[in-house]
Amino acid sequence: MADVIQVLRERFLKNVRVDEETGCWIWVGTTDRGWAKYGQFSCYNKNIRAHRAAYELWKLELIPEGMVVRHQCDNPPCVNPDHLILGTYADNTRDMIDRGRQPRGENHWSRFYPERIARGEGSHKSPPPGTQRGSRNAGARLTEADVVEIRRLRAETKLTIKQIAFRYGVYHTTIEAVIYRKNWAHVEEPGLE
Repeated sequence: MADVIQVLRERFLKNVRVDEETGCWIWVGTTDRGWAKYGQFSCYNKNIRAHRAAYELWKLELIPEGMVVRHQCDNPPCVNPDHLILGTYADNTRDMIDRGRQPRGENHWSRFYPERIARGEGSHKSPPPGTQRGSRNAGARLTEADVVEIRRLRAETKLTIKQIAFRYGVYHTTIEAVIYRKNWAHVEEPGLE
């Protein structure tokens, strides 16, 4: 059994780059299609999230049913077992809120669907202190400069939304949200409107 674990660890580490500054083991292999880009590791003809595989391979314990592997470093591509801890979904949600990563504020769904708040769904509170906007948000895939350039490209060229999305490596819905100011509304660009 120890030989199998060692072989899996060696194969796993071929997809890892160590960030000397943070100590994070950054997954550079295959990722899922979500915004966080969690790593995917194939083991016994099954794909599992790389951080879950790292937890099991290095801590040598199975993840109990209903538990999640949380990142203490708040870095989704990190697979360093020393940065990973078990917790419940509630613990994970509390981490998200405490670290200001939940979607809230001017672009939160509650602004566009106030009737849901009246029915008691979601939250109508303003964003908590420390919530980051723009490229300072942990989930941001674009920068303010990208947003200005995307809007300029759409206004001044014949590029389609899908072509622009391909250039920036994001979904076309992300580009639509930028162009129609559903997201990044706080970014002003001189000379365009």
